Amino acid sequence: MVTGVIVIVVLAVLAIVSGATASKTVSVAEAASGAYNNIKIQVTGKVVDNSYAIDGNVLSFSIRDEEAVEEERAGSSAAAGAAGAGGGAAAGSGATGAAAGAGGGVAASSSAAATAAPQLRVVYDRGVSATFGNQVTAICTGTIGADGVLVCTELVTKCPSKYESSTSALSVARLLSYGEQILDKPVKLAGTIKADSIGPVGRDSRFVLIDQEAGEELPVAFDGALPDELREGSEIVLTGSLNAAGRFAATDLALSSAGQAPAARVAAAVPIAPAIAPAAAIAPPAPAPPAASFQTAAAQAPTKG
Repeated sequence: MVTGVIVIVVLAVLAIVSGATASKTVSVAEAASGAYNNIKIQVTGKVVDNSYAIDGNVLSFSIRDEEAVEEERAGSSAAAGAAGAGGGAAAGSGATGAAAGAGGGVAASSSAAATAAPQLRVVYDRGVSATFGNQVTAICTGTIGADGVLVCTELVTKCPSKYESSTSALSVARLLSYGEQILDKPVKLAGTIKADSIGPVGRDSRFVLIDQEAGEELPVAFDGALPDELREGSEIVLTGSLNAAGRFAATDLALSSAGQAPAARVAAAVPIAPAIAPAAAIAPPAPAPPAASFQTAAAQAPTKG
């Protein structure tokens, strides 16, 4: 009897704990609909560019449902492309004008779809992860209040790593050697992340890049998401420009393929072969017989008497 009571009590405690911690997984569109207010949910979405704000230890940002964006793009691309093609044909002549118009229509529809996709505002008051940034995938767990804002108690961010060859990139020392003539000019820059220099998004300097050979250092401003595999001491390749404040304003970041295994380095450095073989690969026509053979034949031909 006592054993039975203990089992019942344990089951009751487990039920209470699981009920308090369980969360329902929903999409951004479902969360933004208002149907899940005051219910603990988990929602995953991409951080909208430049939607974040940091106030002390409080981070607020917006996320969008990437599936909804893709659906809207697929639905609107055909109509926008056709309208753009008509405008392009009128402005330009022939296929060139139509193609240009179609490209503009698709680009406009993609931008509109990203803007029109449902968004959800999120507030998280437990600090800012160094990996957080624009376009990072955010997995948010919490409760939506009457104001439609998700008060997040658990935040996980994910950003897949990408790799790039540093062969054509400048070193920090080489970049700085150009002086003012290199300011605000887009370049590729390679270097190593300095220890203890990685900070959260929104600061003037996200991290410091070191030239291991020359010992030069350069602060880097970057608002994007940091790759999951990025560490202090990682070799990276940046795209961006040096500004007048002496900071490198990066618009893109990739891990250097130099630190990968040989097969991965080859894959990152060698472009994929085109589907159509280049002209040089097509076998040339058989060469014509040498002129001497024709002359010989003519010399052997009988002459008319």
